[in-house]
Amino acid sequence: EVEHQREVRKDGEDRSTRELVLAFESAFADGLARATGALGDALDVAALGDVSAAVQSLHQDVAAASTFLPAQTLERTTRSLAELEASARVKREQ
Repeated sequence: EVEHQREVRKDGEDRSTRELVLAFESAFADGLARATGALGDALDVAALGDVSAAVQSLHQDVAAASTFLPAQTLERTTRSLAELEASARVKREQ
């Protein structure tokens, strides 16, 4: 009986974690798309500052979610942010 309760609890925790990961991935994808779109539309330093602020916000979201994100998701999101930051640097230097 105790073992069954442990299995039920673990299954519930696994489900909760999967739901958290899915919610994070959806929110991250939306935020990344908005930041990428804003970068494409950025015509001045102020607009690039807005992109930078959006990237910082996404970094904070990743950091907050790092306790439950699978390593692959964490690596993928971090890499996506690094690519966006590199694109913003190139645009800033133009």
